[in-house]
Formats: sequence, C-alpha cells, structure tokens
Amino acid sequence: VTYLRAVDWLSDDISVLSYHVDEDSPFLNRQLIDINLRAKLKLFVMRIEREDKTASVNIPVGQETVRLGDLMYIVGRPHCIQKLAQSPYGISDKKLHIQTLKQFKRELDDARTDASMLKCIRIHISHDSPFAHQTVKTSNIRERTGCLVIGLEIGGRVEMNPDLNATFEPNS
Repeated sequence: VTYLRAVDWLSDDISVLSYHVDEDSPFLNRQLIDINLRAKLKLFVMRIEREDKTASVNIPVGQETVRLGDLMYIVGRPHCIQKLAQSPYGISDKKLHIQTLKQFKRELDDARTDASMLKCIRIHISHDSPFAHQTVKTSNIRERTGCLVIGLEIGGRVEMNPDLNATFEPNS
C-alpha cells in the first residue's frame, strides 16, 4: 500500500469541492441516493462535516440526508465538478471551492480533525488478492473495508469513478 504515490497519481486529475449547504442549496433535505451525483456527474461525496462535529460522516451512504449548514466534500474531475454550476443544480461558481487532492490533503493534515483520517491509497491487486477478478460491486469493498473506489488503473489507463461492474484485474 502506497500513500504518497496514490496522491501524486490522482492530484492532477482529481479535485475536491468543499461545498457549504445553505437554504438555497439544491441538496438541502435530500438523501444522497436521490441526489445521485455518482451516476449523474461521476462525483463522489466523500465526507459530510456537520456543525455538531460528532455527527460528521466519512464516506456517507446513500440514505444520508443533507442538512442545513453541512459542509460537503465532493470528489471528481474538475470538469465534472464545474457542471454543478449548470442546470438543474445551478450552484454559483462563488460557492464552488475547488482544490487539488494534494491541496485538500495538506489542508486536512494542518487542521488535524477527524477528517484527516481520510487517506487516498493505491492498492496493487495480485493474483491471490481477495479482490482479484471481482467487480467493484461484488467485492463489497465498501462494506468490507469502509473504502471508496474512486479510480482504477488498468493496463496503464486510468478509469475514474469506475462502473460498479468494472473488474479488479490482477497486475494491471
């Protein structure tokens, strides 16, 4: 498991949006599964920070409801994040605080909050890996490890926000 290489690998292609939910937010009082940013824009909500810090959630599930005052950390390619400024979301560019993954990690490390426990790692899949030849979905990686797959490197090609039917191939 390599921590820094993974951040370097993703830093140019992945950004993190810090988005504060106010009374005009299109996400307010909606469940993540209904917002469905993954399917619609290839974005992941990796953390929801709440005013009551004990209620903050790393890697929230689809049934999580977005509340007034939440700070959402959304991960994806910059051009996908920018689509939040378009219909049907219409979020003002001024509300889209976008950083590279490297900048975001540095900010978290400096803040020393429970969010700084979030890690971006690269995992090599060997032939004897329990994930070898399984799809993202059938691997149950989220349930088994609490991890979120934001990209796969297959044969030198990077697939961001892979389809749930993408297969973990050994040595790729």
